[in-house]
Amino acid sequence: MKYRILLVSHSSEVSGAPRALLYIASSLSRDAFDLFLCAPEAGGIAAEAEKNGIPVKIIPNPQIGFNEERNPLKKLKILYKRLCFIRNFRREVKKGRYDLIYMNSSASFYAGIALLGLKVRTIWHIHEDLNPNFLNRLKARLIAKSAVRIVFVSPSNIPCFAPYLSNKKYQITPNGVQIEKIERFSIDEEYRRLFNYNPEDRIIGMISFISRRKGVDIFLKALSRILPEYPRIKGVIAGDKNNADSRYLDELDMLLQIPELKDHAFFPGHCANIPSFLNSVEIFVLPSRNDPMPLVLLEAMAAGKAIVAADVGCVREMLDPPNAGVVVPPENPEMIAEEVLKLLNDPDKRTQMGQNARERARQRYSMETFRRKIDMLIEDALR
Repeated sequence: MKYRILLVSHSSEVSGAPRALLYIASSLSRDAFDLFLCAPEAGGIAAEAEKNGIPVKIIPNPQIGFNEERNPLKKLKILYKRLCFIRNFRREVKKGRYDLIYMNSSASFYAGIALLGLKVRTIWHIHEDLNPNFLNRLKARLIAKSAVRIVFVSPSNIPCFAPYLSNKKYQITPNGVQIEKIERFSIDEEYRRLFNYNPEDRIIGMISFISRRKGVDIFLKALSRILPEYPRIKGVIAGDKNNADSRYLDELDMLLQIPELKDHAFFPGHCANIPSFLNSVEIFVLPSRNDPMPLVLLEAMAAGKAIVAADVGCVREMLDPPNAGVVVPPENPEMIAEEVLKLLNDPDKRTQMGQNARERARQRYSMETFRRKIDMLIEDALR
């Protein structure tokens, strides 16, 4: 007998949490499990799942939050679509007779509402640090109530959930990185052309969908402070703009009007070949305002990059500064620029830091360890 597992992705983007969900799927035996992916839109993570032979259920769910929409009528439309999603997801769970629902984010909250009253085993995999406001406490309580197991990627995820965990089995399981895949890659020349790559370029880069939480504006402000000393440097933001908040895009456009940035900041869009992009980058920057355990940081470590990162989530634990990277206070473009300049001026330090980062990723964050822990978790939940 095979167990039927529905993997629920809150986002259609091929970003950190959805990619981690595919890593989980790849670790599960197809002899023991029938796997299905639920996604809010076709393409993106749904297309990646189909490439891996995982059947996909598309249940439309708006990819924009209420607070990101200014028009009251459009807010009502989002609410209506959310209610439709809850109804349709509930129907799918009943019809599919799944043995286990695997939620990949606290942002799958509406899917959690749909499960109320249904006797179905659910694992929640929490990637976010939630501010303990009323709505997030309500969300945490619902998640804890419905879960048979909870996975946190970082201790920083736990505080909002702490009051509701007394009778729950939970574990902290850091993300893993595929070291071998990072080390063996093919160059994506087409993507490199999107930021006019030249082998003699000096490039600082970040990988992220375009969002305030990820600190793209902080990256641009830091770049503007680096340019006076390195006028030929490029700053490349590899990530998707499709679901970005229009107000935030307007803010970035205003920053890009700064004359110094105009020909030095590049947005080549979604990056399908992350190892190739990292190979073209001299220094990797993580300017996030909130990021419990960024998968892209692990990938930069595995690629042997010199790293400057904001002190958010468990970034400090990941990098063991200054051993495998430099950590600066959040929302501080001045300090990011200062540390990037130090690394640009010190090739020996860049090389040593990159070597330390690769070894730390190999020893502490291997994909094999991650998969083994998740496999044991799922087996335990299905007993």
